[in-house]
Amino acid sequence: MTMESFSYLIEKISTKKHRQFYEHGLRERAGDSIQQFNWAREAAIYGLPEAMEWVINAYKQGFGTEPNAIMAFEWLKKAADQKYVWAYFELAIAYRDGSGTLPNIKDFRDWMEKAASAPDGREAMRVLSESYQKPKYGKPDAGKASHWTRLMAEAQGAVAMIDLSRDYATGRHTSRDIKLQLKWAERAESAARAELADTKKRDGASEDLPRALKALSDAYKTNQRPLKDANNILREAASAALQVFSDAEAAASDTTSNQILEEESNVPEDLLFIILQYKNTLRKGSKPRFNWLKKIVHIIDVEYSNSARSFPEFANVVFELAEAFRDGIGAKVDKVQYLDTLKLAKKVRHPNAMYELANKSSPTYAAQLQDAADAGSDEAFYRLQIRECDFSSKKANAIQDALVEFRRQVYEYREINHSVSEEDAKDGIAHYTGNAALEGMLDPSTEESKNLMRMYNFAYFNDPKEGRRLYLDLDSNNPLKEFGPATFYKDDILTEEHFVYIGSFSLAPDQLDLWRAYTDNGKGFAIVTPFSVFPKNSDHSLMETWANKRKLSVMPTLYKVLYSDQDAKNVLESLSPQLEIIKKTLSNVPTEKKEKIFKLVRTIANELLFLYKSEDYKTEREVRFVKAQKLNSPEVKRDSSRFPTRLYMETQTLFFSTPSSKIIIGPTVENKTSVAMALRHALTTRGWEGACEVAYSNVNYQIAPSVGR
Repeated sequence: MTMESFSYLIEKISTKKHRQFYEHGLRERAGDSIQQFNWAREAAIYGLPEAMEWVINAYKQGFGTEPNAIMAFEWLKKAADQKYVWAYFELAIAYRDGSGTLPNIKDFRDWMEKAASAPDGREAMRVLSESYQKPKYGKPDAGKASHWTRLMAEAQGAVAMIDLSRDYATGRHTSRDIKLQLKWAERAESAARAELADTKKRDGASEDLPRALKALSDAYKTNQRPLKDANNILREAASAALQVFSDAEAAASDTTSNQILEEESNVPEDLLFIILQYKNTLRKGSKPRFNWLKKIVHIIDVEYSNSARSFPEFANVVFELAEAFRDGIGAKVDKVQYLDTLKLAKKVRHPNAMYELANKSSPTYAAQLQDAADAGSDEAFYRLQIRECDFSSKKANAIQDALVEFRRQVYEYREINHSVSEEDAKDGIAHYTGNAALEGMLDPSTEESKNLMRMYNFAYFNDPKEGRRLYLDLDSNNPLKEFGPATFYKDDILTEEHFVYIGSFSLAPDQLDLWRAYTDNGKGFAIVTPFSVFPKNSDHSLMETWANKRKLSVMPTLYKVLYSDQDAKNVLESLSPQLEIIKKTLSNVPTEKKEKIFKLVRTIANELLFLYKSEDYKTEREVRFVKAQKLNSPEVKRDSSRFPTRLYMETQTLFFSTPSSKIIIGPTVENKTSVAMALRHALTTRGWEGACEVAYSNVNYQIAPSVGR
């Protein structure tokens, strides 16, 4: 059909039938993409919007014609010029990405603003907000980013309102304002309830209610509303999340066969984390906590049994329920339920469950132990080492029990004497660093931030007694000395069991000695981070180098360093009785086998060794991350900017983004005003200006000029 005949026929029918006529022509040409393209192109030239859209997609995908990004762009421009609203968004994206034309951020934003003004312009508003946050789209503008997010929120989108509430809570992309955090959380809850009542309005509306309630609970806490009220809202959020999972489970049922489809859940994990957070508000051992544990474990079993191994929190919940059935915590003892739940805990790779269910009579017992050790089970690792010694069953069990008890005592002592309290950290946690390191964290030219911590190997630290404080300079009755290898007392020690990495902080955010020692005589910076950022997990190993499948994906726990001789003597006196039991258990054991068990004792003792330093450093008030890792671990990286090359590990993101964060400019930094301006610009570029303050040191210090003779 020629263009003239197409136009002639179109003019003979009513306008409202144009689309039907066009679609009928496409169907007649089904199976011949070239004829379909020619038909659609004639209709597009005539101005039919559906045909123009078809032609644009054909040029993009090469359907009935050669792919041609330039022609796709030209037709998009024609459609937009004719005020077809659907074309505004696609044309803006073409200008942004340089698809069929040169990139043009101004035209991108002009057309995207037109798309945002359309009746359903929320996605355009989101894209505009994002464009003002990322350096690759020009100079970031937190005000405009916040403006478009706010407009999107005001369009009654619960998700956008939740995001805006969080932005006001953290100071991300806007000034921190906890009252506006509460206001938008309340509006988000109302919008989510309205969307839930009208489920046709938007997919996923039911998932937004628990998120909105969680945001409201957080806002109550931030605004110091009664904790009881905040927890009640959190309970409602958990109940709403539970309903989402119940609905998903019901929808997954095959109504004809009444069988559950064996597929992973499409429900996002963050809803389960809401339920977990509420569970954690309930007292351990209580009946309510037990009831919620059962609900959570049911969800994990039905929805996440395959992916739960990626989330240690899920495995921990399953194992906690197993322990509750075993010990009658919050419920009656139930051995059947205990074993069933323990098997699920093993399936999701909880290390203790894997160890407890290892079958001693199985020919694969050693492999099962190794698997549990790889997952992080201390007991499995001990048992593997003991098995290599070929002890009698009675002797092996006695040694295992003695080691497990020693580990329990070490963990308990660490928790009591080295935990950092809110009072300790009331001024924040400070990390002193130089200009180059800080610039690397804030570099606005990179797409992703590097606001994380480098943990360097302890061999590079300034205290020559690092890691050996409990072995050295104490009296001859030191109970640990017998367990140390001969090489341990040499200055050049570098044995495998001591590949330890440390991240150093201080409880003194503006301290003269620290400025002098760690920032080139005050020419650097102190990054101060709120204590709330740091995890509090007392029941974990710092030294589990045998856990090959563990990664530093979870932030290590922060511990206090102690300095005095009396502190060192106290810990040795506390551990001495159990060390004597271990020595007695190993009496009459050949030296080679004894050394293997001694190495296990040192591994357990290492949980404390790096938490003691010389008294010469006591003014530092150090708190630190400690982590051991094998040399062949992919987590161990090389810093070749120094000589000799230094080894380090990285934590998760840590600095700048949490409200009440601070960068303190050192007392001898030159051009402080210019430096402060550059830092504020970098923080603004990253969207952290509302969360992180730039301040000056209050220490009165200057570098004395050299005096000639």
